[in-house]
Amino acid sequence: PIEIGELRMLSFSVAFDHSSEGLFQLSFSSNTREPEIFWHNIANTSEDWWKFLRSRGQIPACFQNSPGDQGEKILTKYISGDKIIAYAKGFGAIGWGIVESPKYRLVPPGDSDDKLNGNCRHRIDITWKAAAKRLPDGLAADEVRNRFGIYHPISTSVTIRRQNGLALMTELSQRFQNED
Repeated sequence: PIEIGELRMLSFSVAFDHSSEGLFQLSFSSNTREPEIFWHNIANTSEDWWKFLRSRGQIPACFQNSPGDQGEKILTKYISGDKIIAYAKGFGAIGWGIVESPKYRLVPPGDSDDKLNGNCRHRIDITWKAAAKRLPDGLAADEVRNRFGIYHPISTSVTIRRQNGLALMTELSQRFQNED
């Protein structure tokens, strides 16, 4: 401790581990951000997978399906109030929902939620607000780009400009209003 006048301060230094895999990974992120709108790629484009995600109120991430990998990092960055627009390659925007209570989990192999036999086991809960009953009912990526200025996601999760995302969510809500 150092005292200068009436101020009490601590002096410290940080040594960064330059080895390939440190014991304790450092993460620098703010937990005080405002909720945002994201594209989120659901990874697999089978009807059974989409029906499963809808019925369970989940969104997935894949990667190595192990603790601390990129799949966990993507899903744990979501905060309460984030809006997620689901994307399926070849089908486009297939629904949207809200992360109300971010509860991340890595599904154990063989669990009833391990729908893809060991793949895409990272999960977080979502409350679907509007979702296509079938993947072909989605709003094609070309139409999303032309009408809303939103390009298909280039990674699992991508932030969307608020104004464009809200317009797309309104369209999806109208399109899927009678879908249960």
